[in-house]
Amino acid sequence: MTIADSITLIEGLLDKGDLAEAKKKVDQLYLEVGTPSFKVLILKAQVSLRSKQYEECQAVASQAAELAYSNGKRSKISEALKLLAMAFFRSKDYDNALKYITYSSSFDDSQNPEIKMFANMVAQKYKKTHDISDELLEQERQKILSIPLTFSTSEPEKKATTSSSAAAAAAAVASASSPSTNAQGKAVNQKLRSDWFDSGKTVEISLYVKKIDADTVKAVILSDSIEFEFQDAYKHSYQYKVDRLSSSIDETESTYKVYGTKLQIVLVKKSSKAWHSLEKLESDRSFEGNAGEEETETQETALPETKSSLSYPSSSNKKIDWSKFDIDDEKEEEEDPDAFFKKLYENADEDARRAMMKSFMESNGTSLSTDWKDVGSREVKPYEEESEKKSSGN
Repeated sequence: MTIADSITLIEGLLDKGDLAEAKKKVDQLYLEVGTPSFKVLILKAQVSLRSKQYEECQAVASQAAELAYSNGKRSKISEALKLLAMAFFRSKDYDNALKYITYSSSFDDSQNPEIKMFANMVAQKYKKTHDISDELLEQERQKILSIPLTFSTSEPEKKATTSSSAAAAAAAVASASSPSTNAQGKAVNQKLRSDWFDSGKTVEISLYVKKIDADTVKAVILSDSIEFEFQDAYKHSYQYKVDRLSSSIDETESTYKVYGTKLQIVLVKKSSKAWHSLEKLESDRSFEGNAGEEETETQETALPETKSSLSYPSSSNKKIDWSKFDIDDEKEEEEDPDAFFKKLYENADEDARRAMMKSFMESNGTSLSTDWKDVGSREVKPYEEESEKKSSGN
């Protein structure tokens, strides 16, 4: 049986709710493959989450995030971090749940509605358990994003069972290792590999070359461009430059640092606007200054299918008040949040989905409607504003 066939089999077992057999098969697949793919890691994390093995889910989701980071796949980093946040949420560790769903959202360039919904669920629970206002919650989010999240890029250690140090694994900085050598034992010229991510206030770029000689680094950091030249310990030269950065940076605050396996560059942004690319695109130049322009991407990965579905007629004008959503409800505690969001969409037609998206976005995540006739021609106000309007008699 191929890996693809095994994945299909395990997904089918999950659909049928056969968690014991799904767990058995995914563990077997995980141990049999030489290096787990992102899909295998995500599937194992999903099975662990639904099997209530939260520590294992945390560790495997961390491995998936590291793999996605090493491949420069922002949407997959976001997906893995979302699963990590869900595992902490189900463990009632709301501090780490907020931390990782905040990071997940920062990598979510496609504005995935499931991530937004879960982020709002975590936010409501965090506010309730910490008794804080929306303003203090936002300060906490900004504090989280001010600390760059970096990942180890080494191959994850294969284990039949995983440790509980998942949070540390997700934030681990790459450790030094020896440069590549040829058959004669001589060091060979390494291929420079780069990666980057936007953490909110800064943009971090990692240039992966082992044993960089820090004394050889020549850096030119300007408000709209950067250029770096350096050598490794074996006198091999490397160059990296971006002629037109996506947006202006503060060249006086931006820094770089040499590690054992990489050169890390931290660019301090002048604007909090998210970067969708390192280099300014032609479309950005054409519409520069138009704050209303938004960029969207096709969602790459769907949430796992679930066995049951939620009967929700498309003509319904029912709204879900997320601020009053009681996460402590026994039934909701037992349900996988990922599956919960999937069920919202399972039987909805296109108009209902458009209504869900529009109402959720415009209300800042406080209302969810499936009635396009109701919300299609009006702006959906945040729930608190609607409540105040009714109480005042307007």
